[in-house]
Amino acid sequence: MLNPVDNIVNKNKNHPLTLYIASTVGTFVEFYDLIIFAVMTPILSPLFFQSETLLTSHLKGYATFAMGYLIRPLGALYFGRLGDRVGRAAALQRALILMGGASLGIACLPTTQHIGIMAPALLLFLRLVQGFSAGGEYSGGALFLIENTSPHRAYRSGALVCMTVLLSVSVSSQVAKFFSSSQMPPYAWRIPFFIGFGAALLGAWIRRRFPQNEPSKSSQPALLSAVDKRHILSLILISGLGVMLYYTFTTYLVSFLMRHSGWDKGQAYGLTTVISLSTFCLMYIGASLADRFSMGPRIMEYSALLIACMAPLLFWGFTTPSNSLFFTASLTGTVLLFAFYGGLNNTYSSSLFEKATRYRGMALSYSLGASLIGGTAPLTYTYLESQFPHPLIPSLWLSAMAFICWIALNQLNAKKQKTNP
Repeated sequence: MLNPVDNIVNKNKNHPLTLYIASTVGTFVEFYDLIIFAVMTPILSPLFFQSETLLTSHLKGYATFAMGYLIRPLGALYFGRLGDRVGRAAALQRALILMGGASLGIACLPTTQHIGIMAPALLLFLRLVQGFSAGGEYSGGALFLIENTSPHRAYRSGALVCMTVLLSVSVSSQVAKFFSSSQMPPYAWRIPFFIGFGAALLGAWIRRRFPQNEPSKSSQPALLSAVDKRHILSLILISGLGVMLYYTFTTYLVSFLMRHSGWDKGQAYGLTTVISLSTFCLMYIGASLADRFSMGPRIMEYSALLIACMAPLLFWGFTTPSNSLFFTASLTGTVLLFAFYGGLNNTYSSSLFEKATRYRGMALSYSLGASLIGGTAPLTYTYLESQFPHPLIPSLWLSAMAFICWIALNQLNAKKQKTNP
């Protein structure tokens, strides 16, 4: 006999809400577990990386965070091929369980004060497990939703997965803000990771009960085609910039505001929540415009160019919180560019691959971009700050990457236009 959950699912298996939940429940949990590490880095760093200055501790903490991205491409290859050969569900289920186990390990991990050098070493290992797991979840969840909805809603479908990530960031930021309060006991930092573990178990249970319209289990190509490989080179830049924006304004901005604007942790976490929720609201609008006017590639191209030109101004505005006009202008520009660029990336990337290799192609390009460009952004920014005292120096790195990405988008869009006039 079917339980109540199964009855509801079977009656509504083609309902858009059912497809959305099936696609994004794991994405929400995966990114909660992943991002809670990022937003808690300013708190974890002094516990696991004891140094003479706060900046040095943050630098080591962000280095550990970035290391998780170096292994993401391996996770993308493993889960991508699994998803293409035996179905999306098997890959997504394994990735979710693995992420939950890593969160449980971090929650139980002793600090440097108790076990010395083993503490940061084990933290790094668990962060690598998180990175490997994340290599398969995001792209698989996006593909499931894009492939099972109308082509006329493709950009909106892809944006919904991005919006789920931002919602997860907002939740994790608020959880981090609550448990980082000075009134909380010393062990309070562990509780968010226990919550992540419990959420992963719940997500795995829910996902198993939703319909999974799997591809056939026939043999699939072992390697990517030459065309796929050329697309991956461009998409490394395109996806990398999206992840770079994500971690710039939801992770690095916390420590930036603490050092250069005199904000405390609660204020900084609060602003990143405002950015995440505002971007959440605008992403669907940008995706709707892309679907309505068939101009998703152009919107991404123009957004990349604007980011390249405006990055120093955005950073400068955040260093002047007392000037409400400049601060508000920076906040508005950040949200608009973040929303109109990041929300379109999933659908744009998926359109460049055949279905037989789509999961691995999209996951690999996204993971390499996230590893080489996006995930290393907080570390790169912090290193540039340590070498050059001016707070706007890190913004030049964002400008440079956005300009290179604009060139890649321009060339790729020109080729697509020639192929499909």
